[in-house]
Amino acid sequence: MNSVVLSTYNGEAFVREQLDSIRNQTVAPDEVLIVDDCSTDSTPDIIRSYIEDNKLFNWKLLINSENKGWADNFSESFLLANGDLIFPCDQDDIWLENKIEIMSKTMQENNGIDLLIGNYYTWIQNDREDYIKSISFSNRLEKMPFDNKVLYVNYPGCVYCFRKDFYTRILPYRFPKYPHDSLLIRMAKLCDCCYFLDTPVIKWRRHTTNATGKPIRTNKDMCSSIKYYLDCLELMKLFCHDTHLDDRLPILDRCILFFSTRYKAFSDSRLFGKDGLLSCIKYIDYYNRPLSFLGDVYRLFH
Repeated sequence: MNSVVLSTYNGEAFVREQLDSIRNQTVAPDEVLIVDDCSTDSTPDIIRSYIEDNKLFNWKLLINSENKGWADNFSESFLLANGDLIFPCDQDDIWLENKIEIMSKTMQENNGIDLLIGNYYTWIQNDREDYIKSISFSNRLEKMPFDNKVLYVNYPGCVYCFRKDFYTRILPYRFPKYPHDSLLIRMAKLCDCCYFLDTPVIKWRRHTTNATGKPIRTNKDMCSSIKYYLDCLELMKLFCHDTHLDDRLPILDRCILFFSTRYKAFSDSRLFGKDGLLSCIKYIDYYNRPLSFLGDVYRLFH
């Protein structure tokens, strides 16, 4: 059984298109659970009418009693789903019609996959532009490695499919506001059960109101971001201790040294010296990209 879990908040401009793309799947979802996070626009009314008009008896709309924020709304909603396989869903994308079919089939044929990540078409849409970026896909299935870049999340949660039992196993190692996609990909890599299917499964809409993609600029913001990474790493270490994955600890410890050095540099606004940002050069492979170090230098003084 599969469940689509859709989190909504003030999505009246886009949500109907997303609902259409879910309803028109080549393999219909067994359950669609929509949890609205106290929208102040007509989003709940649109969804309620859509379910009634199309007689979608296996679709359900729930409305939170208070606003939780998108990260906690998703995380808590997954626990309400009945499916063994869960598909997170944003309100403003368009699913390709064979998304559930392709990803469910891949998961069913590969018991070692607890998190499957598909690819996407990037859809640029704003006041000036409306186009889909051209890109080619290999259609290959590959394991995503556990390495020194384990914390970086390069794919959005809306292209994920995961097993609910895996999610419940890692949930104790989540803290409030920890995004579900970040938790899932990091812990799945840690457990060697994260795979990437280089096949497009959605049109991922990028516009000015997206919840992701906002740049971090100030040193205070950087310290907050780095502290978040350190908290994640400590919980990953705890998971390793609890599940006897001691061979994973050296990489995690090295990551902690890297992010601790960055934290000290930004908290002191220091470039040179023992705790200066230049000390991070020896950890250059721990950046998502080597040029990200130059970005750190720029942000340190701006």
